[in-house]
Amino acid sequence: MKRNIFAWFVFACTYSMLPALTWAATSTPQKGEQRSEISKPSSFTGPGRRGLGVDFNLDFGIAPVMPTLEAPSFSARLSARADAGILIVREPLYIGVGMTGGLLPSQLFGMGPYASIAHLWTGLWASAAIMLNQNAQPVGSLSVGWSIFGTEIQAFPNGFSFIGKIRIPIGLPVWAIRNDRSTRTRRN
Repeated sequence: MKRNIFAWFVFACTYSMLPALTWAATSTPQKGEQRSEISKPSSFTGPGRRGLGVDFNLDFGIAPVMPTLEAPSFSARLSARADAGILIVREPLYIGVGMTGGLLPSQLFGMGPYASIAHLWTGLWASAAIMLNQNAQPVGSLSVGWSIFGTEIQAFPNGFSFIGKIRIPIGLPVWAIRNDRSTRTRRN
């Protein structure tokens, strides 16, 4: 058990450093270029990269269930969700719009549209969704976070739940790697 927690901790720390590692990798001088002591890659100084891509995110969370008279012990419920849609890139902003679906903390499946925004340089992100659960009841969701860590509130017709979650963006790093200016110029 401790080994798994340590592995997740190492993964989370490494992933949270991706913007800095990406900057370091793309700021190496090209063949025949001089580099000043303090230089930034071109994507940090003028208008950044722009384009469209596929947005795909996986969210895994845990929602605490507070003790009540009916259930006097503390418990927790798991939550898992996938987002798929269009990624609109206006660097440093990455905007995703599409559909989301997954297991809600109420142990019901929900599905509906979502919109998200992420700021590449700060690692901050936010997401909102409106879903219908399998009983055709509306569920509203609002998430905020930094790097892969976030918190979410979901509102149901009969209450709400708070969720601590890990968000794994897949579409954003794939788009960034496929459209990296430094690798494109090195191949030519």
